[in-house]
Amino acid sequence: MSQPDTNLNAQIRRHKGPLLGIAAAAVFGAIMMVSWLSNEVVDAESPQGAPTQIDGRTGERVDGTGPDAPAEPDAPAESAPRSPTGVGATP
Repeated sequence: MSQPDTNLNAQIRRHKGPLLGIAAAAVFGAIMMVSWLSNEVVDAESPQGAPTQIDGRTGERVDGTGPDAPAEPDAPAESAPRSPTGVGATP
């Protein structure tokens, strides 16, 4: 059975505070989620060192061996020429 004498104006007046509190909490939560996600995107590191990479401007594959490729920092420098047989160093 339903209540015969429902006063909607009184119900709205009684529930205004809790509804505003729920709405404020939802807005605060949404703002916190957006700020957290944007912070994660800004602080993210891009993947490096893959043998094949995609150029973000053109969408083409880049193999990393062309004239525009960055030098590898860990590549050993050739200090002395090798012997013709490839065994040992030249005197």
